[in-house]
Amino acid sequence: FSPEELQCRINHNLEMLELQTDLRDVIYRDHLTQLFNRRYLFEKVEKQFRSAKSAGQSITMGVMDIDHFKRLNDSHGHAAGDAVLRGMSDVLQRALRGSDVFGRLGGEEFCVLLPDQSEAKARALAERLRTLLAAVPRPDGQLTISAGIASMRKGESIMQTLHRADLAMLKAKQSGRDAVCIADELR
Repeated sequence: FSPEELQCRINHNLEMLELQTDLRDVIYRDHLTQLFNRRYLFEKVEKQFRSAKSAGQSITMGVMDIDHFKRLNDSHGHAAGDAVLRGMSDVLQRALRGSDVFGRLGGEEFCVLLPDQSEAKARALAERLRTLLAAVPRPDGQLTISAGIASMRKGESIMQTLHRADLAMLKAKQSGRDAVCIADELR
């Protein structure tokens, strides 16, 4: 190889690596919040579930939904809604542990996977997040969320755990919103 050809090949490979990284970000990141998207969450969570099951560890999943988000978009426009979504994602990214997996399921709904975390600790975290999120600017009042929490049960699939967390979140909404509900406490 000539030095020029070697340098050209190195540069080409570096460009290809950069393009692959950019493509991965497009595939796995939500364009608005830069959080992981639904696709990444389900791939990552599935791996985490399998790993936790084989290691005998617990995994707790939380689903959060911004209260009255449609009303915000309808009253103040989508730019205001987008600003709230970005503000929420910034707060949540700073508040979670490095081992937690957090992302946007879609719309105003978010999901967090808390490895090796009990429901009691997850509830305490969700309550702390509710307090932190109250400081996110919202043109029509205080930002509130409804959250549901479910821990993985033996033999349960990721979709079953997610479904239980989602039902708990819906219960929080039905109970007046701005609340956290635990799936195993529902009757």
